[in-house]
Amino acid sequence: GDTVVAARDRFGLHPLVIGEIEDENGPIYTIASEDIAIRNIGGKVIRSLNPGEVVQFSKKGGFEVLDDGKEIAMPAECIFERLYFMDAGSRDVMAGLSASEWRTIAYKRYQLGYMMAKEFQEELAAIDFICDSPNSGRWFTAGLHNASGRPMLPIIQRKKATRSFTQGADKITTEQKVREKLEFLEEPAFIKDAHIGIGDDSLIHGNTSRTIIRILKDLGARGVTFFLSMPQVVDACHLGVNLKNKDEMISNLCEGDPELIAWAINAVHVCFAKHEQVIKAIKDTEDIVIPPNYTGDNPEVLYAANGLCGGCVTGHHIVDQRGNLQHYIPLTPA
Repeated sequence: GDTVVAARDRFGLHPLVIGEIEDENGPIYTIASEDIAIRNIGGKVIRSLNPGEVVQFSKKGGFEVLDDGKEIAMPAECIFERLYFMDAGSRDVMAGLSASEWRTIAYKRYQLGYMMAKEFQEELAAIDFICDSPNSGRWFTAGLHNASGRPMLPIIQRKKATRSFTQGADKITTEQKVREKLEFLEEPAFIKDAHIGIGDDSLIHGNTSRTIIRILKDLGARGVTFFLSMPQVVDACHLGVNLKNKDEMISNLCEGDPELIAWAINAVHVCFAKHEQVIKAIKDTEDIVIPPNYTGDNPEVLYAANGLCGGCVTGHHIVDQRGNLQHYIPLTPA
C-alpha cells in the first residue's frame, strides 16, 4: 500500500543509503544502493542504513526506525564494492561521520594507488608510461601516476559498460568481450617499443589481462606490467559478487607466485596491493585495527577486525553458504 520497509543485512555487506527529495507536501523518501543514485535524481542523502537495521517509510508516519540492528550487527562490508562495483562519484556514506567527511570512492581508489606507488618504485620506473583499465582502474591509476611521476596516456578507452569479465571464458569469447568493451588507440608514436603499465582493479582468471597484453604487443609494445588495486583473488563469492570457478583463478593455478602469474599472462611484472593498504584506503585512515592474533599470514582476521569482508582475497568469508559464522572479531574487543 502506502508503506515501504527497507532492511540491511547484519553484516552490511553491500551499501544501502536513505535519501529524501523536497516536495511541497513534505519529504519524499528513497532508498538506493549508492549515494550517487539519490543525488542524480535531485535528492539529498541522509545517511547509510546500519548493519541489521530495519526502517519504514509511510505517508502517515513518515520515516521511522523499526529495529536499529545493534543486537545482531556484525560489520563486514565487502571490499569488492569499494574497489570495483561502486561508482567512482559515489561517496562512501560511513556511519558516525558527517556528510562533509564522506569521501568519494574515487578518492579512496586514488589513495590506494598513491600508497602502492611507494612500494613499487622500481617497477614504475621501468615503464615508459602508465594507462588505466577503464573505468574502475582510472582513479587508482591516477594515484600511481601522481605519486610516481610516470607519464599517463589513456590509450585504452571504454566503449560500453559491462561487468562480464569476472567469469572464466575461452580465448575466442574473451577476445570478443575485450573488443566489445575496450578500444585501443593504434598510435605507434605512443605504443611502439614501449613498456606500458596498466592500472586495473583485479586479476581473477587472467583471460582479460592476457588478451589486453597480446593486443598491445600486436600494436608494437615491447612489454606490459600490471598494477592491481586488489590483493590476489583466491576464492569464489556466495555473498553477492559474481566470482566463480575458484579452481580456474590464476592465483590458485600459479600457487600465489607473482612471477609465475606474470609469466602465465605474458606480463613483465604483476604487482598486487597489500591487505593493509586496501584496508587503510577503504577506511581512510592509517590507524587501522591490528588484532592481537594477526600474524601476517592470516589476513582474514585483519579484515574482520576492521569491519570488512575480504573473503575473495583470503578464502575466509564472514559467513558460509548455510549462514554459519566463520570469522568474526568485534571492532572494539572487550
